[in-house]
Amino acid sequence: MKILFLYHNEQAKELAKQLESKGHILILWKERLSVENLETLCPERVLSYTYRYIISNEVIGFCKYPIINLHISYLPWNRGADPNFWNFMENTPKGVTIHQIDGGIDTGKIILQKELFFDEEKETFASSYQKLNEEIMSLFLGNVENILANAIRGVETSSKGSYHNKKELMEFRKKHPFSWEEGIADLKRSVL
Repeated sequence: MKILFLYHNEQAKELAKQLESKGHILILWKERLSVENLETLCPERVLSYTYRYIISNEVIGFCKYPIINLHISYLPWNRGADPNFWNFMENTPKGVTIHQIDGGIDTGKIILQKELFFDEEKETFASSYQKLNEEIMSLFLGNVENILANAIRGVETSSKGSYHNKKELMEFRKKHPFSWEEGIADLKRSVL
């Protein structure tokens, strides 16, 4: 299957390699996506993982199948940016979610999700981020053929939950500088 793989960081390339090893043809894409791009590239499916742009309603409507997003939060909690940071700072459920992209930010139908638990005394933000990414890739790869075949019925998500944008973390870091290698419990004790 020819998949347009929308990504931003190197973490996502590992998933791309795994998909290629399963015989899928991947087109890696980091730029803002348009209908014109889709017309030129002619992908059979579109997959988003770490992608930094909001996908337009025009692009969503053009696709014959739902665009699939891999998100490292337990939706509806921590939609948007930096979910790994906010789920600890706000004590919200932690986990990973595979969902369809709709016109909102991380509000589409949930295909699969898995709740995770962390010992904040032993974890850093970096180590928890790594574990979340390993879990989302495992969940996706364990179900990839059913997901790509659109064989799993999506479930509407709650309108409750939380949302964060990039500016919020920048503002937090101005007041409370920290390292991603810092212990989660240590940072929480120092600021909360």
